[in-house]
Amino acid sequence: MKEAHKMTLYFDALIVAAGSGKRMGKTQIPKQYLQLCDKPIICHSLEKFLTHPKCKSVTIVINENDKNIYNQLVKERYKSNKLRKEVIGGKERYISVFNGLINISKSKNSDIILIHDAARPFIKHSLIDKILKELCKNRAATLATKVNDTLNKSKNNQYGSNVARENIYSIQTPQAFFLNDIIKAHQLVKDKTSYTDDASLAQKYGINISLVPSSIENIKITNQHDMEFAKKIASNNKGNHMNYKTKTALGFDVHTFDNDTKSDYVTLCGIKIPHIKKLKGHSDADVSMHAITDALYGSISAGDIGTHFPPTNPEFKNMNSSVFLKHANNLLKNYGAIINHIDLTIICEEPKISPHTTKMREKISNLLEIDIENISIKATTTEKLGFTGRKEGIAAQAIATISIPV
Repeated sequence: MKEAHKMTLYFDALIVAAGSGKRMGKTQIPKQYLQLCDKPIICHSLEKFLTHPKCKSVTIVINENDKNIYNQLVKERYKSNKLRKEVIGGKERYISVFNGLINISKSKNSDIILIHDAARPFIKHSLIDKILKELCKNRAATLATKVNDTLNKSKNNQYGSNVARENIYSIQTPQAFFLNDIIKAHQLVKDKTSYTDDASLAQKYGINISLVPSSIENIKITNQHDMEFAKKIASNNKGNHMNYKTKTALGFDVHTFDNDTKSDYVTLCGIKIPHIKKLKGHSDADVSMHAITDALYGSISAGDIGTHFPPTNPEFKNMNSSVFLKHANNLLKNYGAIINHIDLTIICEEPKISPHTTKMREKISNLLEIDIENISIKATTTEKLGFTGRKEGIAAQAIATISIPV
């Protein structure tokens, strides 16, 4: 096993949704597809993983009989490239999990796996972060809540003997493992039917499981009583803006003027501005749009333009920078993020920027699909100091402020 502290804490998620939900009672469709406020139960869980910045992919294991329901209610709803093709499960939970694990293992860059119940719709980013942090120190971890109620072992619905509640925990999901560990546990442990979750299976294999304090809201919907409680939680959360956190990131870029090529304009924020020199670059050298794009990538810790569009790749030669900006915007959408404001400063002696800022704002507004009032563009000089003062090029810096689910 690789040392946890040496690993980047990116993960793949496996959502188990192959159950029939018999304890829910008679329903037309399995419980994970029942509507909870504005969307199916499974979608609440799915969105939390799709929008987590450290989640590389999500695989959902479904019942073979639920293909049409899954396609209509889930698959067609999400176009995220994080969502992998669904996997068919088995008659028992452990079979479904194993099928999903084997499918994920085909991706050679998968190290950490989080396994989650589709019927737990209220998992939060903050809880995922806590379990990932614990995985830096231990081989496996699970969310859990300490039991505070008096416990009683009953017979025939009569009050029986109390059970000591000290050190008693209610186990939740997600449960986090190193992928090779949990696959080997599934392969080597016999009589898997006696283990109701992956943590107990892994413990039998010899892995110590850390308990990570969770929230009582992270309930598993099992019966109608749970469903009514879940509706109350979902209703409260819908109007609670504290479920989002604000993030800010800076983007900075510089491009030099091309002294060897005659030109009539320079492109800034997608707008052609009259000038005798163009900017030099692998793409169209739109320094302003590059700064905005890098700020957006930074707000979700997704690297920079060079990460996604390497300048060594001839495919991106002379590419329109709007492609980069749209890519960053789509990533933010996958994370469920909202762009609150963009503030751009262009640094140059010439050309004059202020006559063109309105068109530039309109262009960025259209590309990002946000209100123009949320975009600020201004220009300054360096009082003839430095390379911009010597009219050798243009610099730009941008700050992006976003809201992202927690």
